[in-house]
Amino acid sequence: MNNKSYLNLKRKYKNRKGVNIGQELIAPCLAGEPALYRRGTAYFSSSSMKAYAQSMSTLIEKKVKFEIICSPVVQDKGLIEILESNSTKDKKQENVLKLAENIMLDAVGFEDNIENVSYRSKVLSYMIATGQLEIKFAIPKAMEKLITEVSYDDLYHVKNGYFVFDNGDEVAFEGSFNESEGGHSKNIESTLVFRSWLAEDLERLEDTKQEIDGDWNEENSEDLNIYPLGDEILKKIKRIASKIVPIKPEPSPNPNPNPNPDNDFPYDLRPHQTRALKKWEGNNYKGILALATGSGKTITAIHAAVMTAKKEVLCVIISVPYIVLAEQWIEVLNEYGVVPHECFGNFRKWYPGLASDIGRFNLGIKEFLPIIVVNATLNGQKFQSQLKKIENSTRGEIFMISDECHHHANKNIIKKLPEAKYILGLSATPWNPGDDESRLILQSYYDDIVETYTLEMALKDDRLCPYSYHIHEVEMNADEEDQYLKLTRLISSLYKQKTEKALSSKNQSILDNTIFKRARLLDGIEDKFNTLSEVLKSKKPAPYKLFYCGSGFQASYEDEEEIEKDSIKIIDKITTILSDRGWSVSKFTSAESHHDRRNILQTFKKKQINAIAAIKVLDEGFDVPMCDEAYFTASSSSERQWVQRRGRILRKSDNKDSAIVHDFVITKTSSTTNFRELIGREMARVDAFFKSCSNKQDIKAQIQTIKDDYLIEE
Repeated sequence: MNNKSYLNLKRKYKNRKGVNIGQELIAPCLAGEPALYRRGTAYFSSSSMKAYAQSMSTLIEKKVKFEIICSPVVQDKGLIEILESNSTKDKKQENVLKLAENIMLDAVGFEDNIENVSYRSKVLSYMIATGQLEIKFAIPKAMEKLITEVSYDDLYHVKNGYFVFDNGDEVAFEGSFNESEGGHSKNIESTLVFRSWLAEDLERLEDTKQEIDGDWNEENSEDLNIYPLGDEILKKIKRIASKIVPIKPEPSPNPNPNPNPDNDFPYDLRPHQTRALKKWEGNNYKGILALATGSGKTITAIHAAVMTAKKEVLCVIISVPYIVLAEQWIEVLNEYGVVPHECFGNFRKWYPGLASDIGRFNLGIKEFLPIIVVNATLNGQKFQSQLKKIENSTRGEIFMISDECHHHANKNIIKKLPEAKYILGLSATPWNPGDDESRLILQSYYDDIVETYTLEMALKDDRLCPYSYHIHEVEMNADEEDQYLKLTRLISSLYKQKTEKALSSKNQSILDNTIFKRARLLDGIEDKFNTLSEVLKSKKPAPYKLFYCGSGFQASYEDEEEIEKDSIKIIDKITTILSDRGWSVSKFTSAESHHDRRNILQTFKKKQINAIAAIKVLDEGFDVPMCDEAYFTASSSSERQWVQRRGRILRKSDNKDSAIVHDFVITKTSSTTNFRELIGREMARVDAFFKSCSNKQDIKAQIQTIKDDYLIEE
């Protein structure tokens, strides 16, 4: 199995003589061993399994996840019995133990006896009991108005679905066939297919996914009541299975229960994670975990939240800076059996469902309320209004988790965070050395750093891969030196005023802008581009390469008052150099939409492009572990950026034994005195990278020569 026959899918299928949707669309996708098959269907029957019977044993062995959302009209009584036999935790556990030893034999037998209902029953029962198959029922709210009349008009009648594969490929479909044998092969049905590797399909693929995900995640609560399996809904199913009688639905006793305490967690905590949580608990459940990039911050926090949810009624709020980060958190949360409210994007998609579930939480209907929110949404009025309802409730506690919590080092933002019993901040570098203002703001809410796990510790513990460090020395030309000294004199003058008395808002703005302008000047030094071009002469285009660029422009210096006039963006210069040498490269910046950035990451992971040229937005949390070589052309003096950017390429990945870091360092100027401070800042970054690299002996003499030239002490 695990073949790629799905790559040959057509754009449309229709059941007719010689063509079978189940065998030609569904079966090839399942043969590719997807991580997830999520399906929306009006009718669901165990007979649908006939289409992929030959793959069944492998699908079970590989734990391919099936998620079905359908109308409460089940077409076979055998499936009703299966659902009832797995309706409680005890029944599920009993069935797992009963079937575990024989399930693979049953599955193999089923492959040869696809007409045998008892085989299908055993296989389905095991999948439901273990959680590999999850079923939810969608009942349109309009059905509440019809108590006795038979009506087909108000059924949940969608016919869509999608597959997600481990390599990033996705396939979605939307048409007229149900998840049943009739829909797969017998009825005259048709469906359109959308494939992620075809640009013309991407928009429709995303639309299809969003539609079914909205239903699955209960975001369309204005139209639907969504019920996971429970005793009450199973009784309803049995009553209406043989005939469609719309009835007024009642909420199941606990539609989103606490995580099952008997389930094993998908990940075991490492010693440093366990130690971090003990320190946090010992600090009255407050504090910041300064854990290195790639050391498992996400898993540590989710583990803490799920453990806490076993003990008490809990609302977990997870804040993240970017949507892509939110999506990565959601993936891990789902592995723990947690499906959070996704609060980002258009508020009409998330606000109604959130408001409804907060009401149910406060009334005691929900015991566990998980929410993930991006910072921009968290700060908005819509989310804040709902947050107040949770804070003002007398029921349950709030568990606040903040990923990259240094983004909250702002007086206006920090006051919008909720009053919570449990507060956990996560950041590899919560604040830069000497940044007392940020430190004090963060400590006012999160308390102090309770545990630190450095990059050096992670390398020693073999949590990250080793890296070699290569210094490429660059020089400033006369125009660049003159502009740098002019900006530095203005900065020094304003800083001197600031120490004597507070700066006016106008002068503070001038200071901030001048510091920013000087940083962009250093990022755009001409020799950086010349040196990069020379380095790439000896490199053939290869996948998984990352280029960190400055955010400004390369100035022309024709107008000293406006250094951006007639200038070229730094990232454009770098992508041009790469393209001229035959590299395929995409820009990854805040200018690209979320949809575009997702597609860029997918094409990067699938080797459809060689490189990504990034500005800042890739610094934090983005999961691209296959990156094995990075080029730093931006002259950042921020320790946080050193740590975050280096951490992007040190994550472990298959077929990756080590990583390479290229640093373009300003070392050559016309005056050792005038530029000693600048070279000192550059060497601070060099020292940080040198400290943990695997090739110290190769570059030690080079570093010492630079320090000796500028009289920089160790």
